[in-house]
Amino acid sequence: MHLARITQLPDDLRKRPGTIASATMKHALALAHLAALLLAPLAVLHAADTPIQLAPAHQAAVDHQRRIFFQYDPAADIQRKGGFGSDMNAVMSYVFDAASQPGSQLDAICIDVSNEGVAHYRSKILPAIQHPGLMKWREQGLDYFDELIKRGRQRGKEIWWGLRMNEVERGDLAVYDIKAFADMKDRNPVKAAHPEWLLRSWWWQGFWNYAVKEVRDYRLSIIREVAEQYDFDGVHLDFLRHTPFLPPGKQWENREHLTSFMRDVRSLLQSQAATRGRPFMLAARVPDSVEGCHTDGLDIETWASEGLVDVLILGTRTINVDVASFRKAMGGAHVKLMPSFDCFHATDGYHGDQSLDLVCGVFGNYLHQGADGVGVFNGIIGAPEQAKALGLTQTDTRDLEVFSTIGSLTTMGGKKRYYPIERRGGYAHNEGHGSSNNGAPLPIVLRNDHSPSTLTLPIWEPVKAGTSARLRLVLFQHVESDEVAVHLNGTALKQGLVDAQWKDPRIFSPDPQPATVTPGALVRNPAAQKLTRLEFLVPTEILKRGDNSIEISVDRTGPFPPSTYVKVEKVELHLE
Repeated sequence: MHLARITQLPDDLRKRPGTIASATMKHALALAHLAALLLAPLAVLHAADTPIQLAPAHQAAVDHQRRIFFQYDPAADIQRKGGFGSDMNAVMSYVFDAASQPGSQLDAICIDVSNEGVAHYRSKILPAIQHPGLMKWREQGLDYFDELIKRGRQRGKEIWWGLRMNEVERGDLAVYDIKAFADMKDRNPVKAAHPEWLLRSWWWQGFWNYAVKEVRDYRLSIIREVAEQYDFDGVHLDFLRHTPFLPPGKQWENREHLTSFMRDVRSLLQSQAATRGRPFMLAARVPDSVEGCHTDGLDIETWASEGLVDVLILGTRTINVDVASFRKAMGGAHVKLMPSFDCFHATDGYHGDQSLDLVCGVFGNYLHQGADGVGVFNGIIGAPEQAKALGLTQTDTRDLEVFSTIGSLTTMGGKKRYYPIERRGGYAHNEGHGSSNNGAPLPIVLRNDHSPSTLTLPIWEPVKAGTSARLRLVLFQHVESDEVAVHLNGTALKQGLVDAQWKDPRIFSPDPQPATVTPGALVRNPAAQKLTRLEFLVPTEILKRGDNSIEISVDRTGPFPPSTYVKVEKVELHLE
């Protein structure tokens, strides 16, 4: 390993004032420490294939009540003007607002800072982010990681630290002044010095290739520094931000490199747990299916059998996770399974939708399958009133009632909810399975000759008799003379409503759908939309717990425009 190269930057980057590179050069001595960090031996080693023996106190910590695990990106609110650098007590009151409400189910907060190559915390490896608010706090001797941990513990909440396995460089002031600073235009100096450590993909700076040992050592040194400085309850590794992290097309054959990394992280945290005298847990966010994990090179079965992970957060944009398949993959290991949903980017056609009836359907499906809890990713964490008092801009309008609702079937019981079928794609920032939803069934185009198309709708709720149930279809290019027929589990459904003027701000047909990484992208001219909403009455006795088969057909006798077909944009089962 050529450690000397780590501190070497190209001359053109050395000479640029006022850039991230020049800020980094101010910390060149810090990079010099990297060699020692990379070569430092781990205090605890174990042989591959030998399960780690976890102490009873560790097992008890894993079993601690964790109804909602919130992966909190402060870019949604407190990283913006009015947040960092404001009165620390006021900011912390805002951050713990949802967790402090009566009946809150928000038991674990994972702080997930997303700026690659710079540190929001005390670091000798990475340069300090030059964010005006954090710089002000540093001058005052304040560290918001310390404050999060202290105040979380006072409230009985777990505080985790999150590391994105790959992330884009966004610069010091991204989101603080988004118009002036978007994606970082200057090279990450470590990436610039080590192109052989990188995978060239959709992000121009490249991504860390974890098949390279030096990459694993470098990333491990960052985790070590945080674990030794901060008393977090656990570390969360996000394998969905972003793919790829192994050579595309060869992920599974390179899986041992990621398993080796997991062993090293587990050993590091076990060593630190022994030093501080209490458990240090490890969680990982992984794709929404076991097969998807394998596609991206994650050998979760080995992770489980060797005791390398405590919590798996399942999926991010998906609304369909098969919990039983993950439970089987764990082989009886003591691993908590928490299916997740990112309401902010979300599945296509629902991006930015924070409505309570949607999340009750999504998370209800997870808990009815026996999930150990649920995960939430992205979005605001405090009430708009507190944000206004801070002068803080929030990125969405989430109803904070979700944090006292979605973690329990009891609190979701009796509420309106609906179960949508997943839509494909909508996420451009990946090269792999994770976050892609590329296997989702919708949208589909119906033949004009009454030939049925079959869809599967998973409903794990045992729907009670007397529940009002309606199946909603949202169609594009439907005309008045079209005769649409729907069978659910072999039973013909009676049509109850036709709305030929239906508007959906998240369906762009005939235009292409925008990526859901731009959640503010809504239909700008809804008056021009040509969507039709059909609703069918559903006898609850025909619903099955698990997969429900839906056949949809259209008999087009005309007149209709030539070479046009009815497209099914959305299918939703609404219950109340």
